[in-house]
Amino acid sequence: MTAVLLCLLSVGVSAEETMATHSHPICGSRCGCGSSHSSNTWTAWDGTTRMYNGYYYLTKDVVLSNTMILDYSYTSYLCLNGHTITCDNMVFDIYSYRSLLISDCVGTGTITSTGSCTISNNKYLSVWGGTITNSGSGAAVYSYNNTTTYVCGGTVKAENYCGIYAYPGSRIYVQGGNVQGGSNYSAAIDGHDISGGTQHSQLTVSGDVNVTTDGYGYALAHVIPNSTSIAATNVAVNVTSAILSMEQSAMM
Repeated sequence: MTAVLLCLLSVGVSAEETMATHSHPICGSRCGCGSSHSSNTWTAWDGTTRMYNGYYYLTKDVVLSNTMILDYSYTSYLCLNGHTITCDNMVFDIYSYRSLLISDCVGTGTITSTGSCTISNNKYLSVWGGTITNSGSGAAVYSYNNTTTYVCGGTVKAENYCGIYAYPGSRIYVQGGNVQGGSNYSAAIDGHDISGGTQHSQLTVSGDVNVTTDGYGYALAHVIPNSTSIAATNVAVNVTSAILSMEQSAMM
């Protein structure tokens, strides 16, 4: 067998799967993002055990009854491997000293919730593939104070609220993929919750990016651009290069 990269399309853990090698870069089945990521070997994970430092790939669809707490000072890489993680509550709660990087070598992987948010980021979140979605009344990602959220690929979206809700002091970098807001006048990226406009969140958008919203919402809400290179309407924005400061007094 001469294949260099192997992504497993399975619905459970089989004897063949545990013996095979799951190997690919963080950005997908192959590195096509121009960042020259090296290939990594990923360890099988069924969604029921703790993730530590290292690379994990999901072996089956998982329905969680409770939020998965990501604590301790670990950096975990998770390839969805085309599978789905579902929870009525928040799926992942990233603690203030934890990092989670999400990939999907197949392209159909999904993390979905109907709770207040799908992923709560209190430290570091990076999305390279898959779909992070919220089908309830919450956001797909909450990014809290002194946190960093990267979207480098895949899709972050909410059906009835904003895709990313940026709290004061958070840093949002959208460098690829899609960020989508839902109906009910929701924004794709919202920096609304900033008291008095004294502590800004930072939003940097670059590359081949789509930031859109359904219905009558705004693509970017409560955002002041400090770059003339941004072009926006009240429905959608496709940005090539911009650095934005979010504050309470403005909306695009």
